[in-house]
Amino acid sequence: MRLTIHYFGQSAEIANCSSDTLEFAKGNTVRNVLDGIYARHPGLRQINIRLAINKKMADSSEVVSEDAMVAVLPPFAGG
Repeated sequence: MRLTIHYFGQSAEIANCSSDTLEFAKGNTVRNVLDGIYARHPGLRQINIRLAINKKMADSSEVVSEDAMVAVLPPFAGG
């Protein structure tokens, strides 16, 4: 399955793009998708990114559907 990955903030700067498309087998977990993102953009290992799937923070064991919206979120702070 082909997923479009959207990068925001510092993750977009490191990846040098705001989105890109990666190929995965069906039934992959968030952890597998994250590993694929790190393989494409190894510099992202330098920051503590999180993935949001369909606008919700994702657990690493969650299975990603082929129509999922995947967002790479950099570390953030707020109050």
